[in-house]
Amino acid sequence: MWRRPATPAQEGAVLGVAAFAVFLLTRTRDVGGDGTVFAVAVERVLEGHRPSWQFFHPHHVLYNPLVAVTTALLRFAGIRILALDGGALVSALAGAAVAGGLVVVLRRHGAGEITALLAAVAAAVSAGLWGFSTRMEVYALEALAALVWLAVVSSPRPKTATAAGSISFAVLAHIAASLLVIPTLVRFWRRPRRGVLAAGLGLAGAGVVLAAALVAGSPGMALPQRLGRIVPASGGSYLGGPSVRGAAHAVAALGAWRWYDAVAVFRPPWPRVFDGAGTVGALILLGLIVFGAATSVRRRSRLGIMAVLGFAAFVPLWLVWDVGNVEHTVVAVPFLAVLAALGAEGLPVRGGKLALGAAVVLLGVTNAVGSAIPQSRPENGRVWIEASFIRSHTDPGAILLTTGLDSRERLGLPYLSGRRIMDLTLLARAARRQSLPPTAALGPWLRAAREAPQLWVIGNLWEPGVATAIAKLGIDPAAWNAVVHRLVPVRRERLEPAGGVITGPFLLTRVWLAPVPGERRSPARLAAKPETAY
Repeated sequence: MWRRPATPAQEGAVLGVAAFAVFLLTRTRDVGGDGTVFAVAVERVLEGHRPSWQFFHPHHVLYNPLVAVTTALLRFAGIRILALDGGALVSALAGAAVAGGLVVVLRRHGAGEITALLAAVAAAVSAGLWGFSTRMEVYALEALAALVWLAVVSSPRPKTATAAGSISFAVLAHIAASLLVIPTLVRFWRRPRRGVLAAGLGLAGAGVVLAAALVAGSPGMALPQRLGRIVPASGGSYLGGPSVRGAAHAVAALGAWRWYDAVAVFRPPWPRVFDGAGTVGALILLGLIVFGAATSVRRRSRLGIMAVLGFAAFVPLWLVWDVGNVEHTVVAVPFLAVLAALGAEGLPVRGGKLALGAAVVLLGVTNAVGSAIPQSRPENGRVWIEASFIRSHTDPGAILLTTGLDSRERLGLPYLSGRRIMDLTLLARAARRQSLPPTAALGPWLRAAREAPQLWVIGNLWEPGVATAIAKLGIDPAAWNAVVHRLVPVRRERLEPAGGVITGPFLLTRVWLAPVPGERRSPARLAAKPETAY
């Protein structure tokens, strides 16, 4: 029986559904990044609190509200999920839309069915898209915005309104995508007024939303402080001298997902096997991408040329901002997938398809077995394990003191443990923003300790090396020592190293805050003094 062939939209939909299922099934349990901070902001809004500036984050205004709506709808339907998993769901949807959308875009520009599908699968199994489609992070949504922009500007005669809309979407997905204004102007070089109008309207539309978000998330704040949310004073720590090597490293990390290097759950020789297979797959893709870029220029392919220009627009950012961090290069995945497909189409006979297929197999198997599957296991999530340990040994009303020197613990433990954690690093940064000396951070630390019905310390504050690290925060060593001497250890709980996840002992110490002469303490707090100490 004759059957009508599937349309590009149908093929893209099937691939998108498959990719969504894979991303969702492999959502990460290895958390502790910015996603947990944003999850806290989303949870507070869902609890009825006023949105904070972290909820309407000026660098990516759109993402957290989408997570809040998604999480709220699922909870309304009776599905109880963490906002962290709601964020992973939004990212999975965005990543799946990138994979499916690539099929549609490539087919509409003349790519063969097999080539378009292979290129889309290559994007889906890449470290960049797969890795950031399994967690509460904004970069899969930014990649989707980049693909939408590419589809608009590579059309035969792009309309001003749709180009402006694609720019607005991209900027709201991530403010760094405002760099796409430059290739947009190039695309409209024959109609410069329309190009300027499209860029202006796109930026203006995003600007109105951004301004409203700043007002809603920072009520009563002066204009300079609100602008400081966009370009914070601490932003200088992310800036560095131009580094071609660092930028190249970040782009190269889009291919092979080397999670197993950071969490040693595999014994030799498996890491070397994964390295070899991933490197070969990435090199095959690199060859196709370079050939696709050259072919696009030679044949004047609108799609290929705009992909090259879109990629090039972000290069200055990668050279100087948070150099070497792969998250900033995820936006390039659609551009590179398009160029790889065009490179495969340009090779004779079936050589291009075979090369693209080989890259998909090598990267797909390596990234799945070596990274995606193990990082989705709860027993491989260090911060998740530590948070469970905290919950099992502390009361719900306990207050925990921490230096915050471990960034993953600093970002992840407050959300996952459900306990109030006083982080000295964050308090020192807050003091600096208020033009106070970092030593002032010890004040809130002590106030929380005085009122704690149960007081714990994360880590060993009494080690000499901790005092050295605290001094680097700008905190006066004498003031630090005075505070530490008041923390009297009572009981210690120890989480021993386990496998390659917990590499060193994780310590929880029950402490009692000794009063200073003349200090007034409530009878309840004095009665709470533990009877034993060691």
